[in-house]
Amino acid sequence: MSSGVSQTLHSSNWWFGAQVSDKNAPALFSLIVREIGKVIAGDIAEEDIAATKQYGLGRFQRSAQTVGGTASGYAGRYFFDEAVDDYERIPERINAINKDIIVDVARKMLADKIWGLGILGYCGEPFTERLRQQLEPLWQAAGE
Repeated sequence: MSSGVSQTLHSSNWWFGAQVSDKNAPALFSLIVREIGKVIAGDIAEEDIAATKQYGLGRFQRSAQTVGGTASGYAGRYFFDEAVDDYERIPERINAINKDIIVDVARKMLADKIWGLGILGYCGEPFTERLRQQLEPLWQAAGE
């Protein structure tokens, strides 16, 4: 299981990926819905936020260990609006994150009701549709 975010000039993406058997996929999707549901409900432990910040800081520090990583850090928005992020302030930005910000961003991303599901391999349309229906409540809950 993996996840990430990306942004372009006109969109932001929050994605999840996994390699899972068709037998285990419904349970994985239930877990995803439950955990993201907790986030949009504000049920986030402060210890988890602290651990996530530590991970983010470590990831940032590792990214600056190569020329390519440093160049990527500075180039983030440059190709869209010629802005250069203040790379030195990223730790400050990471440390400023709190529960309210996390919940707000998650709700806003889900409230747009723009989403998709991709399945690699062929499990059949009915199976894919059942998985899609498992995820759908997240977008309904975010709009409440």
